[in-house]
Amino acid sequence: MPGFEPETPLNYRQEVTARFFDHYVRAGESCILVGVAGSGMTRLVDFLVRPDVQAHYLPGVSNLPLLLKVDCNRAAALTDWGLYEVMLTTLIEGCSRRPEMVSLRAELSGLRSEVITSQNALLALRNLELAVNILIQQAGVRPYLLFNAFDGFLRDLPDQALAHLRALRDAHKYELDYALCLLQLPELLRPESMDQLLARFLQNVLVVGHYREEDAQLMLGQLSARHGTVLSPAVVQQIMRLSGRHAGLIHGIFSSLPGIEGELSDKALIERLLDHSPASIECQRIWDRLSELEQEGLKAVVRGSPLDAEAQRFLERKHLIFPQARQTAVFSPLFSQFIHRLDASGPDRLVVDSRAHLISIGKRIIPGVSPLVFKLLDYLYRHVGEACRRDEIIDAVYGSQAGGVSDEALASLVRMARQAIEPGDDSYQFLLTVRGVGYRLLDTPQYKESDPE
Repeated sequence: MPGFEPETPLNYRQEVTARFFDHYVRAGESCILVGVAGSGMTRLVDFLVRPDVQAHYLPGVSNLPLLLKVDCNRAAALTDWGLYEVMLTTLIEGCSRRPEMVSLRAELSGLRSEVITSQNALLALRNLELAVNILIQQAGVRPYLLFNAFDGFLRDLPDQALAHLRALRDAHKYELDYALCLLQLPELLRPESMDQLLARFLQNVLVVGHYREEDAQLMLGQLSARHGTVLSPAVVQQIMRLSGRHAGLIHGIFSSLPGIEGELSDKALIERLLDHSPASIECQRIWDRLSELEQEGLKAVVRGSPLDAEAQRFLERKHLIFPQARQTAVFSPLFSQFIHRLDASGPDRLVVDSRAHLISIGKRIIPGVSPLVFKLLDYLYRHVGEACRRDEIIDAVYGSQAGGVSDEALASLVRMARQAIEPGDDSYQFLLTVRGVGYRLLDTPQYKESDPE
């Protein structure tokens, strides 16, 4: 199983884990887990599904629920079919976790083969329903599915797909439950349609905040052991202060230290860390996955300006700000100075450099862009500001293979491009949809509502 399980003690993230098991799993309640980018959500999910963790937090429960991680990053597409297929795959893989389920694997695998061959959403839903019925009725299993990285599905799925997911859960009350793991609060991801699936979940929102002192010490100890590094007590405390005990920032600061000689003051170290170090990359990652409302709220906090009441509510819920003396402060001094620099520099410009085969936003290089995504962005950049027709884009990107490419395939490629260059919410700063035509790429940010595909 992925993660750091052999090194992670049973009291890891105790403030979250105890409530998750006591309030939701034991009670047969579904819930939502929310944490900012880099907060260690995936590691937490890997921890929660460990059998020894379940036994520790649910003592005396004879029929322990089967907690399974549904990794939404494995989905073939952000569609209802993609969701049902990855759920079915997770149930099949879970058959190895319990002796009473092993004999069912072949039957469930047959259902999944039909789903993959047909790529039909309705068939996928019906086969998923059959699989759940088989596990509950024949094996007596109580599946509890933790949907890791569910943001894209929650933002993009049609209402009917979410209604189907809720209907499946309602058909098996107290026998099937979900935990939706998100980087964004659900009301920001899907503000206009909260009734399908989410109405009940919104009563059970558990925020995954920054590490406790013990967990932060554990992480630094693990990093030091792996890299053969010895940190002085003063440096350890400095990392704690500057990171605000945010898991990603702890890792980023630790990874940046080999290039910095000697012990520096907090101010001097922050300036060094923000000069293209792993710590600055992590700051950018956190920032990109915040909503525009949260970003503007954080800028107001750093400036000392009045803070919008709604933005304050969201920022406080996600532990991004806290009261300090007579003012409000950002959770991390490092992240606060990152925002200050960002606010002072003005809007970042998107550049697609076809010669160097690089994409950048301001001073930040966008890593890991696939060849097709690069061809898409390169073509749109050569027509920056223009509304490009879908058929023209398909011809330019796919060349001789364009004849077999559908609008849906192009929309999927556009989603991947947005994942690379957009902030992670629904504002779509650079790549906009032009209704009835195609797409327009901007080289400077424009916060404009559009209809994403």
